[in-house]
Amino acid sequence: EIDGEIHFYEVRFKFLLGDKGNYVGSFFSFLDRTEEIKELEMERYSATHDYLTDIYNRERFFERVSQVLQDEPDIKRVIVCIDIKDFKVANDLFGEETGNKILKRIAGLMRRDAGEDTLYCRLEADRFAMCMREENFVEEDYPDYLADLNEQAESMFLELVKQIAVREGITEQLKAQNQMLWVQQMNSIRDRAMEMVNNDLIYA
Repeated sequence: EIDGEIHFYEVRFKFLLGDKGNYVGSFFSFLDRTEEIKELEMERYSATHDYLTDIYNRERFFERVSQVLQDEPDIKRVIVCIDIKDFKVANDLFGEETGNKILKRIAGLMRRDAGEDTLYCRLEADRFAMCMREENFVEEDYPDYLADLNEQAESMFLELVKQIAVREGITEQLKAQNQMLWVQQMNSIRDRAMEMVNNDLIYA
C-alpha cells in the first residue's frame, strides 16, 4: 500500500550466471501491475453492472436469480418489475441529462431499501427489477417508501420548472415587464412539470 492506495507487483527471481555457466549471483525484479489489474477489474465490473446506475445489468441479474433459485429451491421469492411511464417523452422534452437523473434516483432508492437477500437491476432503458424473499415483501413498508418518493418528486418538480423556464425564456425581466404574462407562463410550466413528475416518478 502506497499513500493509502493498494498496488500490485509481480515479483521475479533470477540467477546470474557467468560465461562458463558458473553461479555469479541472483536478484529480484518488481514489475508494477497495478494499472493492468485495475483495468481488468473494471472490465469484469462493467460486464456485470449497468454503466449508468451502477447496479446489476440484465444478464448478471438473471444469472444471480437463477443461481439463488437453484441453491434455495424451498424459499419462495417474488419479482417486482418497475417500468417508468412515458419515459421517452421526458427524455425528449427535458433532455438525456434529466432522464439519467431519474434513472439514477430510482436505482438509488432500490440500493438503499434492498435487504441483504434482495437482488435488483436495471433491465434496460427505463425498466428495473427486484427479486426478494416473499416474507420480505411487506406492504406496511410502503408508506416510508412513498414518503421518500414524494421527496424525490418535489425535487424533480422544482428542477423541471427551472429548466423549462430557462429554455422558454421566462425570466425575471419578463416578470418586471409583464407580470400577468409571466404568471400565466409559469402556471403553464408548473402544470407541465407536475404532469411529467406524476407520469415518470409517482405513477410509474
